[in-house]
Amino acid sequence: MALPRRYHSATLLPSGQVLVAGGFHESTGILTSSEVYEPALGSWRAAGPLATGRYFHTATRLPDGRVLAAGGVSHGDQASAEVYTPEGSDEPPTEPAGTSLLLQVVDASGTPIPGAAVSSQGAVFSLDSSGHRLFENLPPGRFFARVDALGFTSGTAVVELQAGAHVGAQVKLLPLAAPIPFQAEHGGIIQTEQVRVSIPPDAVVDAMGQPVTGTVQVTIAPLDPTSQLDAMPGPLEGTAAADGESVPLESFFMAEVSLSSNGAQVQLAPGKSATLEFVLPAALATQFQAGDSVPAWWFDLDAGHWREEGNGIIQPSSSQPGKLAWVVEVKHFTWWNCDAPWTNKSCVNVLVVDGYGAPVKGAAVNAKGVSYMGVSRPAYTGVNGRACVEIKRGSTANVFAGLPGHAVTDLVTVTGTTAAAICGSGPCTEVQLVLEDLICTPGAYAQCPYSGPAGTQGEGRCQAGRRRCNVIGTEWSSCQGEVLPAAESCQTPFDDDCDGEVNEDCICSDKQGEPCYGGPSGTRGVGVCQGGTIGCDLFGNVICKGQQLPAPEACWTATDEDCNGVSEACETGPTGWASTGSMAGPRYLHAATPLPNGKVLVSGGVGPGGSYLATEEVYDPAAGTWSATGSMASPRYQHTATLLPNGKVLVSGGSDRNGYLTTAEVYDPATGTWSATGSMASPRYQHTAVLLPNGKVLVSGGLNVTTAEVYDPATGTWRATGSMTSRRDRHAATLLPNGKVLISGGADRNGYLTTAEVYDPATGTWRATGSMASPRLEHTATLLPNGKVLVSAGFNSSSSLATAEVYDPATGTWSTTRALASPRTRHTATLLPNGKVLVSGGAGNSGAVAAEMYDPATGTWSAAGALASPRSWHTATLLPNGKVLVSAGYNSGALATAEVYKP
Repeated sequence: MALPRRYHSATLLPSGQVLVAGGFHESTGILTSSEVYEPALGSWRAAGPLATGRYFHTATRLPDGRVLAAGGVSHGDQASAEVYTPEGSDEPPTEPAGTSLLLQVVDASGTPIPGAAVSSQGAVFSLDSSGHRLFENLPPGRFFARVDALGFTSGTAVVELQAGAHVGAQVKLLPLAAPIPFQAEHGGIIQTEQVRVSIPPDAVVDAMGQPVTGTVQVTIAPLDPTSQLDAMPGPLEGTAAADGESVPLESFFMAEVSLSSNGAQVQLAPGKSATLEFVLPAALATQFQAGDSVPAWWFDLDAGHWREEGNGIIQPSSSQPGKLAWVVEVKHFTWWNCDAPWTNKSCVNVLVVDGYGAPVKGAAVNAKGVSYMGVSRPAYTGVNGRACVEIKRGSTANVFAGLPGHAVTDLVTVTGTTAAAICGSGPCTEVQLVLEDLICTPGAYAQCPYSGPAGTQGEGRCQAGRRRCNVIGTEWSSCQGEVLPAAESCQTPFDDDCDGEVNEDCICSDKQGEPCYGGPSGTRGVGVCQGGTIGCDLFGNVICKGQQLPAPEACWTATDEDCNGVSEACETGPTGWASTGSMAGPRYLHAATPLPNGKVLVSGGVGPGGSYLATEEVYDPAAGTWSATGSMASPRYQHTATLLPNGKVLVSGGSDRNGYLTTAEVYDPATGTWSATGSMASPRYQHTAVLLPNGKVLVSGGLNVTTAEVYDPATGTWRATGSMTSRRDRHAATLLPNGKVLISGGADRNGYLTTAEVYDPATGTWRATGSMASPRLEHTATLLPNGKVLVSAGFNSSSSLATAEVYDPATGTWSTTRALASPRTRHTATLLPNGKVLVSGGAGNSGAVAAEMYDPATGTWSAAGALASPRSWHTATLLPNGKVLVSAGYNSGALATAEVYKP
C-alpha cells in the first residue's frame, strides 16, 4: 500500500479488486484516503477519499456493488455514513423482469460452455460467452429446458418457479471421451474401465432407418453417483413402468452411451438390442449380491424425466474380476441408470436467513443423501424464506442452500422421520440455514459497453457484456459475456455472424423436406407412430424431424405406443372393485382433483354431524394411502375444484354456515398450501366450472344465478361474461372438442329443466341448443371419444332416473340411448381409457346402487360390479394407471372409505 494504516476496512468489490478505506496512521492520524488492490497486477492504486476520516468503522458491500462505510471514530464517535461507487458502476443494476431464471451451463470443472444450445418453450436460445442466459417474464410453475453442446453429454434444467421469484440454476455437462470405433457389419465389444457395451452385427441404422455399414464411433460418459451427482442430466425422478407413477430414485451408476457414423448420430435398429455392463462403485456394491434384480431407467431428454424400461441383473463383472456389475439389455442408446425407486418419504422444512436473521427469498434449497445415493429436486424459498424438501424415509441427508457441489451455507445433516411424511403435511424436520454472503438478486445486471461493429449489437448472437449477479446471488462479476460476430457455423442453430440470417448457404442434405420414417415396416401410421421430414438437427446433422417411432407400451394409457395395432394393458390380476386406504375423516359433497404428479386432492365437503370442512387430503396411488395437506381458509361444500395449466388447483364458491360464497382459493401442490385469489362477483353454490382451452376457467350458474364469470390464472382476477339464457343450478357442464361449453339440465325457480345451451369463449356469448327428452338435475355429462356427450340418470320432479341421452354437437340435437339398469342420482361417471364410461354409486329409488358400464360403440350398458360400500355424493377420479378412485360419500352418514376400480 502507499501508506501504512491500521484499524481500517477492507472490502471485496464485484470486480474481484479489494477496497481499503480509512484507518489510523501513527504520524498522520485519522485517514480519509483509500486504495484499491488489483489482484491481476499485484499492485495498488489510489481511490477517491472518504469525506470524513474514520477508523474502527464498518464497510459493507451493497447489492448493487457499491460499498457503505459507516460509523467508526473521527475525533470522537462518528454517526455519519457514506457510499463508495467502484469504477464502471455509475448505473444502478437492472433487476430481472417478472418471474425469472438465470441459467448457466458449465463443464465438469465449472468452465462455461458458451456454444451450448438451450431448447425451451418451443424455441432454441444461445448463451453469452460466459455461458449464461437470463429468462424473464416466465409463467409460474415448472420451467424445463434441454441443453445440448458439441463434444458434451446432453442435460436438462427442471425448476419449479414461484410467481415473482428471481432464481438461478446451473446445468453441468460432462465432456465426451475419445470415441471408440467398431465395424457395424461385425458388431463389437466396447469397453472402458467402468462400462462395457456389446453390440451385435448389423444392428445399427441411421436417422432414416437405413442400415449403417463401415466404421461406427461409440462414446461413453460414465457418472459415479458417489462423487458426480451434480452432473447428472436431470432430477432423480422417474416414471414407473407398471403404473406411470412418478417416484424418486436412488442411483448406483449411470452412463450416457451414443453412436455416430460420419459425424451424425445413429441408433440401434428396431428389434435389435445391445448389452450394457456397469461396474458398480465399491462403496455401493456391498448393498447387492449376484442374482439381485435392479430396474433400468433411461433419461428422456425431451421431458426431463427418467423412464423405467426393463431390469438389470447384478452379476460378477466380466471385465473387472472380483467386482460386481449391473448387466442389462437395451433397445436404444441414451443415458441409462441403475436405480432403485423409493416411495417412503420424510420431509424437511427449511428456513433460510441472512446474517442478520432476515428471511431470504429465492434461495435454492437442496438435500443430498448421505446414507443413500439420491438428491432432491431443489426447492426455492418464498418471501418467508421457507422451502420444503423430501428425503428418503429414515435415512440421512445433507441439507444446504446453493447449488449441488457449491453450497453457500453450512451442510446440516438430518435424519428422516421413521413415520412417512411429505411436504405439506407433518411432521417435518425443522432446519435453519444461514446464508451470510447473499448480496444481490440472481440475474440482476448492469450493461457494459459493446466493442463490436456498429449495427451488430442485438443481432443474432451478438450482445454486450454485463456486470452480473451470479446464479446464487453471492457475487457480482466484472464485465463478461460479450459476444462478437464470428464466422457463420453450420454446426450451430444461431446467427453467428450477426447479419440477420441464420445458417445461410448451409444444407445438411439435398433431400431436405422430403418424407422419412425410421421405424419397422408396417408400423408407420399405426398407433402413435408417424413419419417426419428430412431436416437438420441443432448441429447440422441429418435427422428425420417430427417422426414418432415405436416405444415401450405404457400400461396406464389407452394409446398404442409400440404401434402393433393394440393398446395392451400390461398389468395382470383381477379386475373390478378393491378397497384402498381410508381417509383421515368422513366427508361428502366434497371435490376431488387429479394433480400433475398423479396424486388426487380431495377438498372440503360435509363431515360428521353436518360440520362443514376446510380440511384437505391427498391420495397417493403408488402407496394406496392418504395424507393430510394444507387446509383452506374457508370451509365449503358443493364448491368446484379445477386443475389449472400451471399445476395448481382453483377452488371457487360453495357454501358454509353463513351462506353461499363468492370467495376462491388456489392450492399449490409444490408447497401443500392454499392462497386467496380474487373473489367472484356473485355468490355461487351448486354451480359448474370448466377449464377453457385458453387456460382460463368458466364458472356458470348456481342457485338463483344466471350470470357467468371467467377466471384468469395469470392475474388471479374474475371478469363477467355473457349471462346464460336460463337461470339454473345442479346442472352439468362439458367442454366440447370445438372449445365451446355445453350446459345441460338443472333447475330454476319454476322446476327441473330439459333445456341446454352452449357457451362460445371467442364471443363470450350463450345460445340455446336442442333440449333433452327428460328434465333432470344432479345428472352426469361425459364427453365421449367420438365428440358426443353422454348424459345419464339424475332426478326429475318425482324420482331418480334411469334414462340416458346423447348430444351431437354437429347437429345440436339429442337422441335417447339405452337406459341404465338402475335409476340413480348423485352418482359419478368416468370416461375410461378404453372409451367406455363407468357410472358408480348414487342414490336410487330404493337406495344406493352398484356400478354400470356404457359402451358407446353399441349404446348399451353392462354390470360393472358392486362397490364395497354403497355411496352417493361421492367423487370418482381417473388415475394415471387407468384405474378409478372412488372416495368418501354418503350412506346413512358421511363415509371415510375409498375404493379403486380396475377395468
